[in-house]
Amino acid sequence: MKASGRALALDLSLAVIGMVLTAVAVWSVNVIATPFAGPTWLKVIWPLLIGAPLALRRGAPLLGWTIIWAGISLQALITGNSPEGLELMFVLAVGSYSSRTGQSARQGTATRPGRQTTSEAGRRATMAQRSEASAQGLGVLHSETVIAASIRNS
Repeated sequence: MKASGRALALDLSLAVIGMVLTAVAVWSVNVIATPFAGPTWLKVIWPLLIGAPLALRRGAPLLGWTIIWAGISLQALITGNSPEGLELMFVLAVGSYSSRTGQSARQGTATRPGRQTTSEAGRRATMAQRSEASAQGLGVLHSETVIAASIRNS
C-alpha cells in the first residue's frame, strides 16, 4: 500500500472511530458521556457533524475543524446544554492536532490542500529576516527610550 493510501486509510479510520464514539454517546444512556440533549433529528446528524470531518484532516483541515465546531455550536444553541464526553475529547484532540500537522508555522491552517512546506533554506532565510527585524525593532525602542529619558531630565 502506498503512503498516500495508508494516510487515507488512517484518516477514514479516525473518522469512523469518531462517528462510532459519537453515536454510542448519543444513543446510549451514560455509557461514555453525559446524556445527550436535543431532538431526534439532531441525534441522527450529530455523529456525522462531529466524527465525519476527521476524514478531511489532511486535505482540508480548516474545513473539517469548522464543521466540527459548527456541530458543537448547533447543539449548544438548540438545547442550551453543552455536549461533554469521551467522543468530544477524542474528536477535538485529533482535530486540533491535525489542523497543524505537516504545516509550517508561517502557513498555519488556512493553506491550500497539497501546498508544500517551505524548504530548510527558506526557513533559515525567514529566521534571519525575523532576527534582523527584531534587532532593528530593539534599536528603535532603545532610541525612543533614550529620547524620552533626555526629555524627562531637561
